[in-house]
Amino acid sequence: MKVLYISPDGMTDPLGQSQVIPYLNGLAEKGASITLLSLEKPERWQQGATRIARSLHPSIDWQPVRYYRRPPLLAQWANTYRLYRRAAQLHRQKAFDFAHARSYIGAWVALRLKHRHGVPFLFDMRGFWADERSDGNIWKRNHPLHRLIYNYFKKKEQQFLKEAKRIVSLTHAARRWMASHWQVPAAKMEVIPCCVDLQHFSKLRTARICTPQTPLRLIYLGSLGTWYLLDEMLRFFHYLRMQYPLASFLIVTREPQTLVEAACARLQIPIDGIEVRPAERHEVPELLAGADIGLFFIKPAFSKMASSATKMGEMLACGLPVIANEQVGDHDFLFSTYSCGALLRSKPGKKPWTYCYEEHAFEEVVRQIPSLISTPPEVFRTVAQQYFSLEEGIERYWKVYQSMM
Repeated sequence: MKVLYISPDGMTDPLGQSQVIPYLNGLAEKGASITLLSLEKPERWQQGATRIARSLHPSIDWQPVRYYRRPPLLAQWANTYRLYRRAAQLHRQKAFDFAHARSYIGAWVALRLKHRHGVPFLFDMRGFWADERSDGNIWKRNHPLHRLIYNYFKKKEQQFLKEAKRIVSLTHAARRWMASHWQVPAAKMEVIPCCVDLQHFSKLRTARICTPQTPLRLIYLGSLGTWYLLDEMLRFFHYLRMQYPLASFLIVTREPQTLVEAACARLQIPIDGIEVRPAERHEVPELLAGADIGLFFIKPAFSKMASSATKMGEMLACGLPVIANEQVGDHDFLFSTYSCGALLRSKPGKKPWTYCYEEHAFEEVVRQIPSLISTPPEVFRTVAQQYFSLEEGIERYWKVYQSMM
């Protein structure tokens, strides 16, 4: 089968390296002939293109398109249209069996390709993108231009869902919503969460006994903007330190340390015990294995029911219990079904997709910590193997690919 994979995310971006390349290498190994079309940022291309090209399966033909940033809105439209023009050129050369469209920009290109050239497409949603932009206040609904763009993509969303031959959702919660509220046929949708390469994340933490004198080690992994509740994570760490004075918090991010320092100052929280540092992908398993607990809080919102945090599978794969919050993706299902860690609950009576984390909620989670860090790490790794396994994700994609034929 000849597949065109359309990605607005670059392969030289961390997301491309963790959530695109491993899947495509696995699918190529099974026999798919894949042409990979991606938008690449020039600075990252210069630093990592050669290394990324070497990591690709021999049957993957990587076709990068330069990403432009300015002028902001016009550049985004230009990037998208240039993706389409290159996709059409490649189809004339190769006659693809179908397109695999990543997110809404990829789907815009694939839909146009279908209308102009009759190429069916798989819509790999990666979340409710237009609503994410609105919920995250990137597109302000009271701004006329932003509202126009939001409404445009909401209409396109319905087209994507209707005209795609198959749809991949990251969560069961989003699949249920689309079936019940948007009348998308359930049989058309497959759920594949953000999976983890268990071979790469194979180093396990060490279980230990926890006392008030234990130097507990928390770790957070990833970006800090828009969706991640930095203030609430810092508040939680501050409360934890009252119970465990020797606790530390490692924040692994490419964001500047000043962002964390400013948040601590605003909250009047000491920065003692908090370290901020970046890391390359190959360094992350070692850092995770050196911690006791993985921590991340995501802003609850309508769009977040469709999100699956990559960091959760990576933390579990290294044997870490995870502390996360409710009303996000499939968290409520996962934490009630599997041994994942502890789920932070909001104040009772709050409306859906709102949050208020009070001290008693922190207390309930902290009470569970001794049991969590004394649990053998293999227990948490088993969850990663059962639910977030890259091999299982590749198998599910392969079945979808076969159905596309």
